[in-house]
Order: sequence, then C-alpha cells, then structure tokens
Amino acid sequence: MGWVIWQTLKTGVDTAPWRRWTAFALRLAIALALVFALAGLRWLKPLEGVNVFFLLDRSDSIPPNNKSRRGST
Repeated sequence: MGWVIWQTLKTGVDTAPWRRWTAFALRLAIALALVFALAGLRWLKPLEGVNVFFLLDRSDSIPPNNKSRRGST
C-alpha cells in the first residue's frame, strides 16, 4: 500500500485534484483486490438445507470386529 501512496504524492504530473484522487482510489482498490486475491480471501455464503448422509459399509470385506465399533476411526 505504500507504493500507492508514494505514487500519488510523488507524481510529477500537474493534474486536477479530482483526477489525482480518482487515480489514487483506483490504484488503492486494485492493490487491495490483488492483496485479498493472493491471500485467498473468499466470500462465503451460508448454506441452507444441506443434507448430510452417513454410509456404513456392511460388506463381507470388512472384518466383523470393525463393523461393531462405533465412534472410532
């Protein structure tokens, strides 16, 4: 962000103040978007009505003592 402020203050071009502040705002928005994108920031929406299914393998390939265990991994 320091680069954006330095770029705004140290420019040698004589422009109208509104153009300078508009350029500053655009540079700042782009720099922030880039930083957030590199940081992996995401907008997460809450999910409503999510269904969760639990499956139990009862095939013959699973030993009987593993079938009876509950709550262990």
